[in-house]
Amino acid sequence: MNNKTYKAKEKTIIAKLQERLVVLTLLTVGAFIIIQFVILSSVGTIGPKISRISNQVAQLQLDNEIKIAQIRQDQTNSQVQQSAISELQMHPTTVKYITSATAKLGSSNVVAQK
Repeated sequence: MNNKTYKAKEKTIIAKLQERLVVLTLLTVGAFIIIQFVILSSVGTIGPKISRISNQVAQLQLDNEIKIAQIRQDQTNSQVQQSAISELQMHPTTVKYITSATAKLGSSNVVAQK
């Protein structure tokens, strides 16, 4: 009879352990689901911010390209000469500069002229 009571106690202990295991499993799964909702809600609010910042970066890059193009245009010789005349009251000279295309080796009369 002692063996029967031992087996009955063993079954009740196993049943209690199984119940606790099921409860712990459900609690663990529930905790993971809650954590997932928290993560998704925080990422869901950050997504539009990231999108807005990406759009701002793209707009700034476009603005920078436009500014670079304007700077390049302002650096052209004709633009610099026009600014020098209109803003600095400078006048063009009649000095002709020697370039590699016009200079010839051995020419002694190629000099800057007025």
